[in-house]
Amino acid sequence: SPSSKLLPHHHNISQTHFLSFLSHPVSLTIMPSHSRLPPLPSLREILSLFKITAKKNLSQNFLLNLKLCEEIVKDGFRLSSFHKVAANNPWNEHEYQLPRNYTSHQKHLLHHEAMTQHDLDFYNKIVVEIGPGPGAITRPLLDAGCRQLIAVELDERFFPGLSMIGQNCDRFKLVHGDILEVDEKELLETLCQKEDYFSSSWQDESSVAFVGNLPFNISTPLLFKWMRQISTRTGSFGIAGRSEMILMFQDEVAHKIVSPPGTKEYGRLSIVSQNQCHAEYLFKVRSGSFTPAPKIDGAIVRLIPRVQPQVDLESTLLEAFCNIILNSRRKSLMNNFRLSNVGDDTVKELFKATKEVNNNAYNARAETLTVKQIASLAKEFFTNPQFEGVSKAHREASTRRKITPTKAEHSYLDEMERLASRALAKRKPAKTAEQV
Repeated sequence: SPSSKLLPHHHNISQTHFLSFLSHPVSLTIMPSHSRLPPLPSLREILSLFKITAKKNLSQNFLLNLKLCEEIVKDGFRLSSFHKVAANNPWNEHEYQLPRNYTSHQKHLLHHEAMTQHDLDFYNKIVVEIGPGPGAITRPLLDAGCRQLIAVELDERFFPGLSMIGQNCDRFKLVHGDILEVDEKELLETLCQKEDYFSSSWQDESSVAFVGNLPFNISTPLLFKWMRQISTRTGSFGIAGRSEMILMFQDEVAHKIVSPPGTKEYGRLSIVSQNQCHAEYLFKVRSGSFTPAPKIDGAIVRLIPRVQPQVDLESTLLEAFCNIILNSRRKSLMNNFRLSNVGDDTVKELFKATKEVNNNAYNARAETLTVKQIASLAKEFFTNPQFEGVSKAHREASTRRKITPTKAEHSYLDEMERLASRALAKRKPAKTAEQV
């Protein structure tokens, strides 16, 4: 029988607001859903209906191909088949009455439907989606049957369209806020049952995941934010454990995240990310798949926090060390240390004290060292009292440093600013009162 639920107008969550799916408090009737969400306007119709166009200052490029978004969900969560998983969605029949531990249902699926463990794990996932926009990835996530979906959206223009999803699925929550400022831990504690997300052991697989078609101007700052939380096991990672991240980056940035030593893409992003996570490049998304189409392709990357980092060191300190040794990529490590006012004798002592590298490795370039070697040097530099006098200034600078976009992201933003200026120049000047 139909279930009724009174949705509040809003609920304060720090600096963000939990938004109801409608403009005013109402008694909302939720009809039992079937294997998929009920028929909804297409994504293009949503944009047209609410007169939404991409904002260049927010780096907005919409994905409107649902087939592609289903592939993102399928490959990102390693599902055997998107449509098979969606068809067996356990939340369809009794949205609010299914037991949290549905072992008999799992055994039935494993025996009769050849479901994989990844398929079943997805049913227990709480997914936090960054920037859902018109809902291109939101719909496949709910169709496939995640336990709960929390969407964090900054642009209020998308709320009426997303409310259509909320009216038909009680597993969907919408949060208004900037993901760089949002406290994900507080979101989970406020919007979810503790037993659904809490992980008492870092070794266990987390029931929380992050997904998003990231605006290119926030992708690097957001990645470093999460790497810092993983290294200190704070934020949502402190209560939900090793949450996997399935994210859309600029293709160039994606290659930098996963690149091995010795490649031209290998650098700060590679070192910081791979020290804390297993990083995997899944597939490229051509620029023509976006609306409007950017000049740069995108790519899907999956990041899963390691049970043990390659070197146990706070991410902020590793970032600071990377700034020293990668100051000039074409220079040797010794010359880069000199540029940061670290004396030659100190550098030689540092390499002697670090077992993972050769004593004379300071004559090589940083890109030739592995992530573990660089992180080991960084740990020795910042934790050995022998180098405290030299490393103190760099440690203090790391706490004040503001994360900035990469060079690739700067070029993208510059292009967007140029296009915006051209569009403004073409506009006809407003008529004065006398002309009217």
